[in-house]
Amino acid sequence: MPAPLAPPRSQRSVEVIEYVAKAGLIDLDHLVNKFFREQHETLLDAKPRAMAALKRLAVQEYLQVRPVVMDAARTVGQGTPEAVGHFLNKHYMSLAFNITPRAARDFNAPLPPNIRTNFVTHHLKTMEAILQVERQFNGTGERVLDFKMESQLVRENFSGKVFRPGSGDIKTNFPDAMLVVRTPNGGREEVRVEYVSTKYTDKMIAEKAAAWTTGRTVWAAPNQSTADRIQRITGAQAVIV
Repeated sequence: MPAPLAPPRSQRSVEVIEYVAKAGLIDLDHLVNKFFREQHETLLDAKPRAMAALKRLAVQEYLQVRPVVMDAARTVGQGTPEAVGHFLNKHYMSLAFNITPRAARDFNAPLPPNIRTNFVTHHLKTMEAILQVERQFNGTGERVLDFKMESQLVRENFSGKVFRPGSGDIKTNFPDAMLVVRTPNGGREEVRVEYVSTKYTDKMIAEKAAAWTTGRTVWAAPNQSTADRIQRITGAQAVIV
């Protein structure tokens, strides 16, 4: 009979598992930047150490590795393009992670949503926006305490509810993510995060902005032209990811 698999050995491992569980799916670079990269290190310097730790969690059956195809042009730091992975025309192969049934059981977390292949980039760009917002808020005295992805917001909103067909009760204007932010005065505020891909029409952006008239919304975009459209329609500057 095989020996039982060892549990996570460090607090950081536990934090990584819990973070991946919340995210549903998260790419390698994001995990490196959030949990493993020291202040003096480049992303490439930190990757081998991060990969060793993540592989241990995969061997322990807490994380599952998923190859993903990402856009080749990425912006990191102060707008410096960085090419990471194996490029295929305008895309490159990378790795992403989600939790396993064992992690879901041991950490009392839901199994990851089944993210469609054509939605993976949108999901991971939303996660990148959350990371950038976290950094920006740290400089203003604000702090991101928690976050929920759209799938969790939908699940919680509809849990236990019964809807009559054609009643108009079902609302679908959920943001891609909702942050719980501690403000400098110690209060708490919910902040929406919405990633706008190049496929969004002006009408789609305007409809979302019109539905969110209270509270803050952080808009994110893949390039400057999309960010300019967001500003023209909503009046808000967008984070470029």
